[in-house]
Amino acid sequence: MSAVIEEFDLPCAECGHELVRTIVDDLGTDTDVTVADCPNCGSRYYPRGALERL
Repeated sequence: MSAVIEEFDLPCAECGHELVRTIVDDLGTDTDVTVADCPNCGSRYYPRGALERL
C-alpha cells in the first residue's frame, strides 16, 4: 500500500519552505477550511477538499 501525499507533505512551490496546516474561516463562506500555508513567504495552497467546500 502506498501513502497518499497531501499538499502539507510538499514544500512551498515559491520558496521551498515546509508548509503548515491553517484553518481559515474568513473566506466569505459559512464553513471553515484547512489550507496549506507557507510561514516563510505567505503563499497559500488549497487542498482539493478545501476547494470542494468553497
